[in-house]
Parts: sequence; C-alpha cells; structure tokens
Amino acid sequence: MSDSSGGKRFETLTVTGFCVLAAVASLILIYSVGLLNGKQAERRNSNPHSHSETAKQKAESACVGTNPAAVFECVIGYVEASEDTAYTEQDLTAQQRAAWGALVAAFAGLLSVAASVLGLYWIKGTLDATRDVVGESVKATRAMESANQIAMLAQRPWIEINVEVESASFKNGFLMVYYNVIFKNSGKTVADFFWPHVQAFAHGDNYSIAARTMFDGWKTPQGQSNRVLIPGEEYVFSGRYGSMTYRLPKVEGVEGKWPWRTNLVVIAAAFYHIPGETGFDKRKFVERTFRIGTSDEDPIKRFMIYHDKLSESEPVQLVVCRSGPSDGN
Repeated sequence: MSDSSGGKRFETLTVTGFCVLAAVASLILIYSVGLLNGKQAERRNSNPHSHSETAKQKAESACVGTNPAAVFECVIGYVEASEDTAYTEQDLTAQQRAAWGALVAAFAGLLSVAASVLGLYWIKGTLDATRDVVGESVKATRAMESANQIAMLAQRPWIEINVEVESASFKNGFLMVYYNVIFKNSGKTVADFFWPHVQAFAHGDNYSIAARTMFDGWKTPQGQSNRVLIPGEEYVFSGRYGSMTYRLPKVEGVEGKWPWRTNLVVIAAAFYHIPGETGFDKRKFVERTFRIGTSDEDPIKRFMIYHDKLSESEPVQLVVCRSGPSDGN
C-alpha cells in the first residue's frame, strides 16, 4: 500500500508540475507576442507620416519648375504612391497580426489538448484509486462475512449419526437383527426441537431410490418435537428388523462366486433448530444411510447380507457400513 501511495503522489506532482510549466510557457509566449506585435504596430503607425514627408520632398524637387497643370499631376502622383505604400504597410501589419493570433490560438489549442489528456489521465488515476478502495472494501467485507460464518458454524449445534449392531440371530430360517442408532450433538450449543427419524428395510437393487423417497417424505411439515439435545449428549434409538430369509428381496449373483444376497438398509435423519431460530424454513437437518452386512475378509461382502454366511449353529456376525444417500445443512 505504501508503494502504491508513493507512486500516486509522484504522478500527482508530475501532473501538477507539467500544468504549472504549461501555464508559465503560455504567459511567456503571450507576453512575447504582445511585445513584438506592439513594437511592429508602433513602427508601422509611424510609417505613414514618414511616407508623407518623403512624398512632399520628392514632389518639391521633381515637380517645382514645371507648368501648373504638370505640377498638380506630379504632386497627385507622388501622394497616391505614398498612400499606396501606407496601405500596403497596414495590410502587412494586419496579416502579421492575424498570423500571430493564429499561432497563439494554435498554441493555446495544443495546451488545451494537453490539459485534456492530463485531465483524463488524472480522472483515470482517480477511478483506479476508487476501484482499488472499493476492491479492498469488498475484500474486507467478504473476510468479515467469512469470519462471522466460521464463528457461527463453530458455535452452532451439529448432529452426528452412527449405527451399531447390538446382536443378530438366525433360527429356523428367520433372521433377526437388533441395532442402535446413536444421535449425538457434537456442536457447541443446544439443538432445539430435536426430532429423530429411523427406518430399516431390506431391498434388492437400487435401494438408494427407496432411501431418498423416505428422506423426502420426512422433510414435509409433520409437526415439531419439544426435545432438546445439549452439547455432547447422545440420543439412542433401539430398533430391530426380522424376516424369513425366503421373503427377503434378493440380488441375484453369479452361481459359484456370488450367491444370493440382500441389502439390509437403515436410514436415519434428525431435524432440529439453532437456538433463537424458529420456523420450518429455519430447520436444520442431517440424513445418513447405512447398510448392514455379513462379516467377511472381502470388504465388498461387508455391504450386504450373504445367505451362505448365515448359520443356525454359529453366532451371526454382522457389521455396519455407511453407504448410500446422505445430506444435511
């Protein structure tokens, strides 16, 4: 900023100095032209008198001694010659004055053009400086808004959602899964009007479409909860899902490599308000999708429940993976 201000001051001094020099040069030129023009006018104003005296002397020496008629014509001739010379001198004086006036006008025009150019340059500098100031102001405003936004986000409530499998069993072809959905306020302030939603379902392909449809249905106005969740507090929803395996929707696989399998999906959402904010349009939300799968070394198989991994003689080992639509604000 200091270099920029120094450069602007130097430019301003340069423009001011040039204008002062141009004004001084104009005054000197006008004074010189006026002085020269005055001397020439004085000399030419005295010329008619000298021409008249010269004509009288020539007429006396050339015309005296002749007959009267010749004397008159001789004198008239010398007088007319003297008047013609005087008129010529006056015409020359007028022409020179016009020439000097044109020269002064041209120089004044040149100075006017130069002043206009310098004025435009000064205006451009002023506009550039204004633009820089506005740019700095905009940057400062954006920085302040960003800082306020960061401060607000740091102080608002944030709801985290996780799913854990509590237990699972497989008896007489019936699969039963018990799970917990943990909602935790990891923010700095209270989450007002906290309202959780949970749904578990089995699905074949394209389970994400079904999950998104349920999420959209929950977003429609359906009332409001008076529950609050203070910072660090957890709310645990315990749920279960059970079905005969032959009723589970299946994702067909390649025989010998991918036996039949199904998507066991748990979706969860929470709606809440920042303290002091009310109204449906101010509501915050978070949406998460989880899949429960059989425990296997192959990470791909952990996203689904595989039939060949279910055994009535051994405990059913299930894991939870986050997969599918997620959203929040």
